[in-house]
Amino acid sequence: MPQAAVWSIGPGEDEWRTAPPLTSPRGALAVAATEDRLVAVGGVGPNEQVLTSTEELESAAERWAPGPELATAREHLTAVAVGGEVYAIAGRAGGLESNHDSVEVLRDGTWQNAPALTFARGGVGAATVNGIACVVGGEEPEGTIGSIECLTDGNWEVIGELDAPRHGLAVAVFDG
Repeated sequence: MPQAAVWSIGPGEDEWRTAPPLTSPRGALAVAATEDRLVAVGGVGPNEQVLTSTEELESAAERWAPGPELATAREHLTAVAVGGEVYAIAGRAGGLESNHDSVEVLRDGTWQNAPALTFARGGVGAATVNGIACVVGGEEPEGTIGSIECLTDGNWEVIGELDAPRHGLAVAVFDG
């Protein structure tokens, strides 16, 4: 069920707290954090519509504000921030056959086309490693994906494989 509720936890805290809710309910979305804002991207809204909408929460703001529209409706996507830019990566618009390989970057207040992934995937995870956007795993009609792709020198490149292919995963970088 799409939800608008948001919770957060900070350094040194041991309990989740209520944070400003999204302006509209959504599920299967992605969120990326820059130094000064959170950006919620795509997802599924009420009545199962796949969204192009984005929302932004500036540091210390009391409410989310509408952001620019994605060019491509996406759910089960991932998002990462590299510097002040946010990448909306892959996802789908329904079943696995609708997976995207496309990537959009939020630059100068608008979503712009970025280099496409090596192949389409949904249910993918991502992280920024030493200033480089990387995606991990996912799923496609043929099954679960194990590859890891990173955006280096302007193109996505497969740099490795997971020991066990996975989808619907969360990815984090700790200490570099």
